[in-house]
Amino acid sequence: EVVGVATGLLAPKGESGSIGIGLALPGDTAQFVVDSFRRYGRVRQGWIGAAVAAITPGIADSLNLPAAQGVLVTAAPPQTPAGQAGLRVGDVILRADGRPVADPRGLQRLVGTAPVGGTLHLALLRDAAAATVDVVVGEAAEPPAPPAPPAPAMTAGADLGLDLAPLDAAARVRLHLPADTTGVLVAGIAPGS
Repeated sequence: EVVGVATGLLAPKGESGSIGIGLALPGDTAQFVVDSFRRYGRVRQGWIGAAVAAITPGIADSLNLPAAQGVLVTAAPPQTPAGQAGLRVGDVILRADGRPVADPRGLQRLVGTAPVGGTLHLALLRDAAAATVDVVVGEAAEPPAPPAPPAPAMTAGADLGLDLAPLDAAARVRLHLPADTTGVLVAGIAPGS
């Protein structure tokens, strides 16, 4: 039974080995990722589109809540699954599919691992009365891929004495080379090398 997957160990700078502090991904999260890759070839995360905030003791007092538990809905735009299901600003989400919601990160984890297209049953307080909302889980948009860094000018070590540059389209035209020519351009040779 997988309890967790180690993702990092804390070690003194410049030394190998661990000082006994490690970081791990919970086993159920790892299983979700593996299953998603097997089924779809990528991670499909659930999304409902609601913005939430932690319930602090001050917020609990202002809302007349018996305890600082759950999360406060601060936005549920109408075009999101949360808005379409009728979730409102000011609702306090206490449970998701029967599991307690302790903080925004906990709700994010429950929503993220919920099946896309499935229904997430939310138990909440609305105007100090118990209510439920069923939200059809959407799929979180994939973050855009970071742009590729520009190709750095390549330089050889001092032992060869060569200055190299990428062989780009402009250099191929200037040197009358076919468009499919690959390699590097010798940009300079150090005297005496």
